[in-house]
Order: sequence, then structure tokens, then C-alpha cells
Amino acid sequence: MCCEKLSLQGFLNEVKDVNVGPHPRKFCFILGAGASRSSGIKSGQELVNMWDKELAERNYEEYIKWKEELNITDENKYSHYSQYYEKRFSKHPSDGYNYLEKLMEKAKPSIGYVMLSYLLTQTSNNVVITTNFDHLIEDAVNYYTQTMPLVIGHESLAHYVTSKITRPTIIKIHRDLLFDPANSSEDVEELHENWKEALKKIFQNYNSVFIGYAGNDNSLMNYLISNCENFCNNVFCSPYWLLYNKDKIEGKVREFLEHSNSYYIPHNGFDETIYRLTAILDITVPTKESLVSEAEQRCQKIADSIDKFTQMILFDSDSDKERRLSNEIEKESESINTAVLKITSQTEALNKFREATSLLKDGHYNHAFDIINELIEAYPQSAHYYILRGKALSNMLKYEDAISTYKKAIEIDPENDCYYADLANLYKLTKNYDEAIGAYKKAIEINPENDSYYADLANLYESTKNYDRAIEAYYKAELLFIKERNDLGLANLLRSRGDLLRRLGDVDGAKESYDEAEPL
Repeated sequence: MCCEKLSLQGFLNEVKDVNVGPHPRKFCFILGAGASRSSGIKSGQELVNMWDKELAERNYEEYIKWKEELNITDENKYSHYSQYYEKRFSKHPSDGYNYLEKLMEKAKPSIGYVMLSYLLTQTSNNVVITTNFDHLIEDAVNYYTQTMPLVIGHESLAHYVTSKITRPTIIKIHRDLLFDPANSSEDVEELHENWKEALKKIFQNYNSVFIGYAGNDNSLMNYLISNCENFCNNVFCSPYWLLYNKDKIEGKVREFLEHSNSYYIPHNGFDETIYRLTAILDITVPTKESLVSEAEQRCQKIADSIDKFTQMILFDSDSDKERRLSNEIEKESESINTAVLKITSQTEALNKFREATSLLKDGHYNHAFDIINELIEAYPQSAHYYILRGKALSNMLKYEDAISTYKKAIEIDPENDCYYADLANLYKLTKNYDEAIGAYKKAIEINPENDSYYADLANLYESTKNYDRAIEAYYKAELLFIKERNDLGLANLLRSRGDLLRRLGDVDGAKESYDEAEPL
């Protein structure tokens, strides 16, 4: 027998020992339905038990006849999953897909899948091969590690599996739930040639760790058995088969293990095993506080995006304000407010936000300021609320306080170009022109396609008598105004540039700018 037994601790120690060094080994994970049970998805054996009972209740005589024809007994029924599926949904195959989708729609990744997501992203052990249709692995990778895995959910995509895999890769040999998953006996009888080529590349580079997989489908097991010689001769890396508790080694699993230079390891469940594996490899797992903080930040981003609709009414440029104050735009604003109330649970905060913006527009700055402070106290990570307070302070002529408040907003959301532009305007009011120029440059760095930033920067350079840079900024703004087909903005810009050139004594340049502006 070419099969060696290992204790779980012995296996974990071996993985740790060979995971680093000049010639490290890589491991991939082969998962079956047993891995998903603790996540709320029934195993193949549980489904067989359910369907066995249902078929008996529907038509007992037909049920007995069917089992006799296929030689299905209580001892071998779990190896006939596909036949049970076909029989149960033979009249209406779409009911089968519907059944599986409902079965999996509320499943959440268990601790084993969460830990596996960190293994896949923090180590070179970055491949999972699974007979499952569910999305538990990719959900865990996406949510807990904020990483985009490569999901190969259909044999037509198998060519994307390469010998050098650099990102978490999930290979679903029975297809993804949404890609007509393989359930019938015909579908799972023979592994598609595309999968065979893909698995060949994996097994040549990764030691395979089978866990939660009972070996009840012919497709993968037949492929494995047909490659026993490759495993024995080290063409493929040695496999490790984790056997749950006191489960017996029998059938095709026994045949494979006896002829494949493999190891088998008794274990106490998918979750515990993967958890212990991450622990021994010193995988870094985020704290509860950081996970909660990330979730709060995502919620805050949604709230901030919704607030933006209301802010537009207050914070647009003067020309845009006039346009928005038309009856048509006022109706649009009310429509937005109604929509916001329907899609968010932060009704109280939104009402306060709208009240504060309205008070600011009407000149009731102190009252607005008090409401804004209440919002900041309740939502201290909302950059929008700090910006609103900065607007209130600016209207109250408390410019230094307004600048400090804007800096706090930028600290929370450093990639918002509008915040830097507003800060630049505050610096202009306090005649801190160098700081204003720096703020506009930062806004342009984040959003280089905003024509008004270049126009405002040109005015600043002109105010500081840096005329060469002012003219350069005017020309950049002109190109963007032309690109955006903003004739009114372009005309005003050309006149401003003409005024500057005239003051500098460039009569021809000034005339050219005025002439360009005239038709607009």
C-alpha cells in the first residue's frame, strides 16, 4: 500500500516546515460538500437522505422499482447523488436549479472559510478546487480580505488556469451555481478535457489537500485514479487526504489512496482544521475592532453619497445655483429627497442635514451650526458633516476655524478633490495664496479633468504676479473647456486671459483671445 497515515498535528507541522525556505512547497485545497455544512448548506449525503424520503412518499412502488434497477442500497446510496437528483427533478429540471439556489442563498461563510480566505491571500497556497456550486469561498475572500479572486466557474474558462498563479483562484469543476451546475449522472460521469488540462497544471505545482470531499462523483475520482502513476512518480505532487473522524476509506477513495503515494489524515472537521492551519502558519487575522470599523466605513460611504445629493443644492457654483433654483430643478430636488428617504434608514440624520443646509441658505448660521455639531457628534467619521460645518464657519467669517474643519474632512476623505478646491477658496479669502495654490494643485492631481480648477489656479497665479504660470494654466483650462464643449466658460476664460495679456503689453495675444471669445 503506497499510503501513509499522518496525525493532524504531524500534517500541520509538515506544512509549516515546508511553507518557507529556499525550496518551499505549495498546497492547494480540494473541497467537497462536507466543507460547507457548518455554513448552512446541506451535504450531498443529507440531500440524498431527504430525496430518498420524498421519492418514497411520492410513489413508493415506483421508488422501490427505481432503486432495484440501479442497484441502490442503504450502503451505497450516497454514491448515487446524481441519480437521486435526476429522479427527484426529472419532470421539471428547472425546479432543481431553483431548489439549489434557495438552499444556498442564505449561506454565510463559516470560520473555516474565513480562515481559508486569509490562507489564499497571505500565502502562496492560493488555489481551491471544489465540486461545490456555492459562493462561500469567493464571498469570504471578497468580504474579509478585500481581494478579488479569480473564479473559474465553467469548463470554457479553464484555459485561464496557468502554471504560475499569482492571485487567489477558485476552480469549480462542477460549475458555478449560476452557470448550469453539473448534477446529472451524465454531467458528473467524466471530467471535461478542459478541466483535466487545468488540474494537470495545478497538481504539477501544488500538493493537493482533500478536505470535506467524500469522493462520491465519478468525474474527479476517475481522473485521480487514472493519474495514480503520476502521483507515485512525483510528476504530480503528493496528495493529502483528510478523513473526517472515523469515516472509512472505501471504494474509489481507497483505490486512489493505495496507488498514489498519498497520505491520509484523520481530522475533526473543516472549520477546526483550517483554523489550526492558519494558526500554525502565523496568518494575520484582523481584529474585531478593525472589521467593525471597515463595516462602519462602508456604511458611512453610502450615507455620504446620499448626502451629496442634498449638498449639491448648497455647494454648487453660483451659475449652477441659479440653474438649480428654477422650478424644474426644485421639483427634481424634492424627488431626490423622497427617493433618499425610501432607500435609507438614516431618516433622522438626513432630515437634520437638510434642515442645516436650508438654514445656511437662509442665513441662520448659528442655528445651522448647532445642528451640524449634533450630526458630527453622532457620525464623527462623516467628512460631509465637517464640510458643512466649514461652510457655516466661513459664512460666519471665522475663516481660520473653517480651514481647520476642512482639514479634518480631508483627513477623513483625502481623495475628494472638491474639498481641496473649497479649502483653496478659504485660503484665498485669508490671502494665503501659496497655500491656496497648493490646495488647487492637489485638487488637480486628484481630478485633472476639471477645467474650473485650472481657471481658478490661473487667477491665483495672476494675483501673485506669476504671469507665466497663469498663462500656462489658462491654456490648460481652455483645452478642457473645449473638450467639455462649455462655450460660456470658455468665453469667460478667453476674456480673462485677454485682459491679462493686454496688461502685460501683448496686444496681439490679447486681441486673439478676445476674437476667440466673441463668437461664443
